[in-house]
Amino acid sequence: MKKLLSLLIVALMLVMTLASCDLLSYLPIPLPQPEPQPTHSCESVCAECGKCLDAECAEDACADKCEGHEPSACEHVYDNACDTDCNVCGATRTTTHAYDNDCDTDCNVCGEEREVGEHAYDNACDTDCNTCGATREVGEHAYDNACDTDCNVCGATRTTAHAYDNDCDADCNVCGATRTTTHAYDNDCDTDCNVCGATRTTTHAYDNNCDTDCNVCGEERATEHQYEAVVTDPTCFAAGYTTHTCSECGDNYTDTPTEQLTHVDENGDEMCDHNCGTEMPKPRYTVTLNYGSKSKTVEVKEGNPLTAEDLALDSKYPFALVEWQKDGVAFDTSAPVTEAVELTAVLASHKIFETPEAWNNTSKATSSEIDDASNPDNKILQFVTTGNYNGIYSQNLDLYEDFADVRYIYLKVRSNVDTKITLRFFKENNAYASTYMQGGENITGNGKWQIVCVDLDSLTTFSKEEIKLVFIMSGVAATVEIDEIYFAREEIEIELPKSSEILTFDFETEGGWFSSNKVDGAYVAPNYVTDAEGNKAIEATVTAWNGVFTQTLNGADLADAKYIYVKVKTTAKSTLSMRIYSGTGIGDNYVSVTGATVAADGEYHIVRFDISDWSALTATGTAFDKIGMKTMLIRSSVAATLTFDEVIFASEELTFE
Repeated sequence: MKKLLSLLIVALMLVMTLASCDLLSYLPIPLPQPEPQPTHSCESVCAECGKCLDAECAEDACADKCEGHEPSACEHVYDNACDTDCNVCGATRTTTHAYDNDCDTDCNVCGEEREVGEHAYDNACDTDCNTCGATREVGEHAYDNACDTDCNVCGATRTTAHAYDNDCDADCNVCGATRTTTHAYDNDCDTDCNVCGATRTTTHAYDNNCDTDCNVCGEERATEHQYEAVVTDPTCFAAGYTTHTCSECGDNYTDTPTEQLTHVDENGDEMCDHNCGTEMPKPRYTVTLNYGSKSKTVEVKEGNPLTAEDLALDSKYPFALVEWQKDGVAFDTSAPVTEAVELTAVLASHKIFETPEAWNNTSKATSSEIDDASNPDNKILQFVTTGNYNGIYSQNLDLYEDFADVRYIYLKVRSNVDTKITLRFFKENNAYASTYMQGGENITGNGKWQIVCVDLDSLTTFSKEEIKLVFIMSGVAATVEIDEIYFAREEIEIELPKSSEILTFDFETEGGWFSSNKVDGAYVAPNYVTDAEGNKAIEATVTAWNGVFTQTLNGADLADAKYIYVKVKTTAKSTLSMRIYSGTGIGDNYVSVTGATVAADGEYHIVRFDISDWSALTATGTAFDKIGMKTMLIRSSVAATLTFDEVIFASEELTFE
């Protein structure tokens, strides 16, 4: 049965093959037609008889089972040229499907489709199937960038190379990818990369302009300090030295030591002269200063001299100091004081009194200041009374004068009528007070100067220290003129001018005289001093053949002058001479007059210059008459300090006490 079935299958396959190959159309005989088969659903049917072959099939239609058949020649019938089993006899044959390739699903012979797998590619981008070799169109590989080696689609790798500017460039010029690179420098301040040669800007960092080692890279450089020297002087507490400080970095060092100072007080201020603040106290000595009825004490540091303030008398004390003496011997007050000492003042004998306030008039008196006809430099106080015991008075004398040591008051006075000049003293500033004391003397009315003296010690109504007001009055109506008032502590001689005096210089008024020694090319005035007698004088220190001169002779009527008297003292024995010039100032035309030798004994001397025989005098330059005298120069033959008290032009010889 099985063989029969196989033969049927082979026959069937043959028929199918012939049909597919169009061979059946060429057969000369018709193919046998199959018998009608029972209709049933059995799947196993005999191809020959159409009966069921399945012994186990229970269908009614299959009750009649195929009993098998004897083989017979079969013209095989196949489904197609590639069918291996004959549809008639079931015989099998060997056929081969023909495909274009291993992946082709349709047989080129029979057209039968087969199931095959999909094309096999190495990856999604592979165009050639690994199975059949078929090609396909796919897109290009997809990479992240031009340098990406792995395709994002298929994972295929490729060989690429990044392109950089240099070995340190971090960004690829092709794809822009970044990489980590590091420049390599010799040090942190090196400007050129050892790898790529790239340059950079760096700055060395130093502690200062003189630092030799860079704080960044340690590189050394050559520098030079710029030192400035400052000297520190030694003090009493430390030695001195010189500090050299670099102006660039402040580096410093010291050298040139100097010895420490020692305390010293050369100026006597009891402080170290080196201004170190150290006190150097000295012993103090008491110096007692007695003058007149007054006395004061001062404390003087050892080694210091007495100062002008120490030696100053009371401001209201009337008598000038001549010198200080110790035990009757002159004492050098400029010498350092080394012990306690008591000094006594030698005082001027008198003072010419000048009140600081104007004189007041009584009801029947008027006063004024007038010029002295015989001396244009002098002023005279004149008062005119129209009744008895009237005159002028000055108040507040206690503010200006201390009368304790005043013994005598002298008036140089003259009147046009005989009268008694009385000085009345009050202890109140009231010229009409009831309490007073007075004294006076009669004078003649001849118009000549006379002296009236009042002894204060003879007045006892009240103490002379209490005097506040002095009242000068005339006993009768008169014109009274007062030239000077002297306060004296002892009796003095007052020289009155004689009628033969033509011109007198007493130097009470300053001005008009000059030293012939020039200072800075100009003549200077001499010093005006008050001598021991209370008179004003001029004092000049001159070189040999120089002295003092005046130009005030111009205009004076000196035609009758025969003698010129000079009251002078000198510090060096000297012969005085005189030159009289015709011009104003020291010029080339002059007359020389010989004088006399003066001793250097500290006393005044009277030197007479005889000009009575004018023509006999030695003239230099152009001659001139006596009336042409304009300038007078009194000269010393040696260098000396000259003091002149008076210069008198007289018409006849004068006698001096």
